Amino acid sequence: MNLELTAYKNYKELCYAMNWIITTGKGRTLQLKDLERYCKYHKEGQKFIIDEIFLEPLPKEGNKRNSIYAENLENLIVHICSETENSQYYK
Repeated sequence: MNLELTAYKNYKELCYAMNWIITTGKGRTLQLKDLERYCKYHKEGQKFIIDEIFLEPLPKEGNKRNSIYAENLENLIVHICSETENSQYYK
C-alpha cells in the first residue's frame, strides 16, 4: 500500500496505489468502503482526494447479518446438552 496525501486521477490509479485488483460493481463499492478504514477521502468528479491517512487502520466490521442469533444458539445448545442424561456432557 503506497497511499499518499495526494489526488488520484481516477479509480484505476487509486487501485495501483493500494495494490488492488481493478473491479467493478459491488467489488468496487466494497474496496472503497475498505479504503475508509485507511484514510479520509472525498471525490471531485472522478478524482479521489486523500485528506488524511490513519496511522493504524480502523477495525474491520464483521458480517453482522449472519451472527445475530449466534450467542443465543450457543447458550441453547449448552443448555440442551447439560440436561440430557445420556449425553457425555451431563454433570
